[in-house]
Amino acid sequence: TTLSSSSVLISWNPPFVPNGEVTHYTLYVTFGEETEPLAFHTASSATVYTINHLQPYQLVSVEISAHTDAGEGPKSATVQGRTSEEAFSPPELTITVEGTSIAGDTFYLFCGVSIPDGAHLTSVKWLGTNEQELESGGGILVGSEQVVHSSSKHITYTLQFESVFTSHGGSYTCVVNVSSPFGTIVKANFLPYEVIVQLPTPSVQITGPQMWYSGSVYAINCTVHLHPSLATTD
Repeated sequence: TTLSSSSVLISWNPPFVPNGEVTHYTLYVTFGEETEPLAFHTASSATVYTINHLQPYQLVSVEISAHTDAGEGPKSATVQGRTSEEAFSPPELTITVEGTSIAGDTFYLFCGVSIPDGAHLTSVKWLGTNEQELESGGGILVGSEQVVHSSSKHITYTLQFESVFTSHGGSYTCVVNVSSPFGTIVKANFLPYEVIVQLPTPSVQITGPQMWYSGSVYAINCTVHLHPSLATTD
């Protein structure tokens, strides 16, 4: 029975017809591709034994013999097993921002990925509000040209809004795929980052005549300047 990536628990049944009372057992254990087994002796007639300090996914082959006062009995058939694969922590993701999400400004989302030891980055991508993978276009830059490798174990994946539009508001998720040496894929999803687009204050200008005369008709003009990314309202 596998206990962990570094230990196995071996259990067996006593001989059906022993040649006397069993005093202890000997386990002949071969590790990996080794040809010479190591002998482990139980201290009593207990039928369970734990071997520690093994390597992840290590092959273990075992034969067992029983001992009585008459001597050692025949070995059992060979049984094989492996320790479990080493547990990999999921990648650590950190979302940071640069700039402001004010309509018309340039805004960045950075996905910092710390890759655990023994693992390798397979892919990294940004998902939009509809959980579809984002591609460059519509005022957004994303892709391999935006990946900055600061070290072999950490990368920063950038999502750039060249000019923030109100349509850019929503949730954005960084998704990372990491593979272990054993082929296991670890998928880590960071909680969505909510982009709230702030509307710039419109510029309002009121103009009219400098002099007012009783009984005359005058016009007062109200001019409002909006950023092109904004829709006009009343």
